[in-house]
Amino acid sequence: MKKIFLITFVLFFLTGCYDNVDLNDLNIVTGIGVEYKEDEFKVTYEILNSEKSSDSISMHSFTESGKGKTISNAFDNANAFISKKPYFSHLKILILDTNVEEDKLRELFEYLIRRTDIRDEFHVLVTKDKPSKILKNNSKTNPVVSLELYDMLINSKYGSNLAITTPFEKIFSSAKSDLSDMIISTIELKDKKIKLLGATTYNKYKLNRTLSKKETSLYNILINNCSDAVFNKKYNNNELISITLYDSKLKIEINNNKIKVTGALEGLLLDNTTDLSVEKYDDLNKINKDFEKIIENNIKKFINDLQKDKTDILKLSDKYYKKYRKENNKIWQYLDVETNIKVKINKKGLIFEV
Repeated sequence: MKKIFLITFVLFFLTGCYDNVDLNDLNIVTGIGVEYKEDEFKVTYEILNSEKSSDSISMHSFTESGKGKTISNAFDNANAFISKKPYFSHLKILILDTNVEEDKLRELFEYLIRRTDIRDEFHVLVTKDKPSKILKNNSKTNPVVSLELYDMLINSKYGSNLAITTPFEKIFSSAKSDLSDMIISTIELKDKKIKLLGATTYNKYKLNRTLSKKETSLYNILINNCSDAVFNKKYNNNELISITLYDSKLKIEINNNKIKVTGALEGLLLDNTTDLSVEKYDDLNKINKDFEKIIENNIKKFINDLQKDKTDILKLSDKYYKKYRKENNKIWQYLDVETNIKVKINKKGLIFEV
């Protein structure tokens, strides 16, 4: 995806102009970091920079920052440090530090949604580190940090099931709604490497807590964004079976004053140190049933924890309203959770299905 973007940008660059503005007069911003400290915003741009040779164009990036008492002042002051007009149509990533919450986060989001020159399709990340430091963490192998982060989010579903790929427009809709809450991917910078930690939840604009990797994976399973979610089952003598889920078709609804999660999950066998064989019908059926119980218990606990947190990232208030046409954004917090989930472990070469 990063290579495709760079190729697209090179073609864009070579066309020479946009809306009668020469591209040489633009600073193309691919990432924005926002921090809040000592009653002041700090806005950092990551800006694409190109170097031409006789037969190629190479890309890397640099950063510039500005501070201000308001978010608009901070953007204006960041603009003052660059010599060309900022161009935001290729914005991929917004990174927030955890101090940007409540009124300050609302101020930022409402400012961004008002900006007609900033498209609302970019992705949002939150970190306990300084976003300005993260955006400076480029290298020869990853010359543009925001594109590295974009790749990490889009491709995470093929490796860790941790990414929250909701675009800004939908995150903002959740923030201003009385029927849902926000969830945003969390990253950290450690030993000059950027890693996904899980996700951070918000009660409206107030930061709630960071979900564990396991909880984030369960969230993605529940919203049918599942891929490569790993579960383990220990048997006697520390024997182990591990599976990875690659597809989820679950439905969450509120019915008879209960939260009901139903549907099917498909996965593959990763490890098996037991005497159970997936080639045997009865053994495979047992493995499926064992993991159904594990996953159902995990999902029940996860939803119960969300009820305790009063954080409606699963949009249960909205589901209640659509079912009963009554606005009650708290009732979901007190409902029992029921599950009926079928697990199907596939193995190449099996000639039967369970």
